[in-house]
Amino acid sequence: MAKSIFKENESNKAISFKQNKNLNDIILELSSLLKPIQNKKQDEFSENKYPIGFIIGNPRSGTTLMLQWLASLKIFSYPTNILNRFAYAPYIGALIQQMLYDKSFDFHNEFNSSQLKNNFQSDLGKTKGALSVSEFQHFFRNYMPNFDPEFLNQKELANVDFNNIKKGLASIENAFGKPFVLKCLMLQYNLLDLFKNIPNAIFIFIKRDALFNMQSLILARERYYNNRELWLSVKPKAYEFLKDLDIYHQVAGQVYYSNKEIENSLKKIPSKNKLVVNYESFCENPELVYHQLIHKYESAGLKTDNIYFGEKYFSVSNKIILKVSEIKKLKEAYNYFEKKDSLNIK
Repeated sequence: MAKSIFKENESNKAISFKQNKNLNDIILELSSLLKPIQNKKQDEFSENKYPIGFIIGNPRSGTTLMLQWLASLKIFSYPTNILNRFAYAPYIGALIQQMLYDKSFDFHNEFNSSQLKNNFQSDLGKTKGALSVSEFQHFFRNYMPNFDPEFLNQKELANVDFNNIKKGLASIENAFGKPFVLKCLMLQYNLLDLFKNIPNAIFIFIKRDALFNMQSLILARERYYNNRELWLSVKPKAYEFLKDLDIYHQVAGQVYYSNKEIENSLKKIPSKNKLVVNYESFCENPELVYHQLIHKYESAGLKTDNIYFGEKYFSVSNKIILKVSEIKKLKEAYNYFEKKDSLNIK
């Protein structure tokens, strides 16, 4: 398995982000019991009926908000915190979730206190509430050689079980009876390989103003590790040379190259299978994004009323927080990579 900076830095995490060993032990035991059943059951679902919606983009660019918003529309199924605890057996988890939380199954109000509503709050991608959205990365880790969300070379790609990724996602869609949407940071640097295996996928790429994306990443490092020096989240192909640079060039390069690598892949994917969303524009007018996205799903066979009942807008969280000197360093670092690329410097 590829080297994992997530695992190496586990001891450095802030207390609120550390793993719960007792919970992990229970999940491990349940996995050994339920995973064989999931593997047998998901063979019945070789194809998804509707396009799988994969949300991609930089960390701190709005990917979690996008998933929360899609979940709120009631048109899509999505990974919840409860489903995430069954990431190794998502079909079974989906059935359990419905049994416990779907009001249509709660005939005598026995579970009324657990009918939790989704909301638009999150903390570095983490949410509160059984039915709130989850990053669901453990689902992909069941079928991949790597633990971290990163670019995979051809040798590593050969060990990705795309067939069972597709079957597992199709089983979730079948359980909920709705198109499934989720964040896909684990494979966002290998989109062409994912698209080859799930050709009716729709990639929802959200981009945020680079300066505020970089600032948010530095602040997220501080919150997650209490240390700005430690790398956080996705690793683009450029990670191997970025990791040895100062923190401003690390973060600037992470944002710059993540966007560039995703954009280069999307150029080779048909327009009906992708939607590029500007974070700031989305916050100002989510209804516009709704109609753009629903058109793609309707073209793929999904029937909707095509009437928007969602949020009218979201507050754009773009505000300078870092010192002026730090902002200057971030801008200079980002400009360095833009110039470096334009001159094709190795």
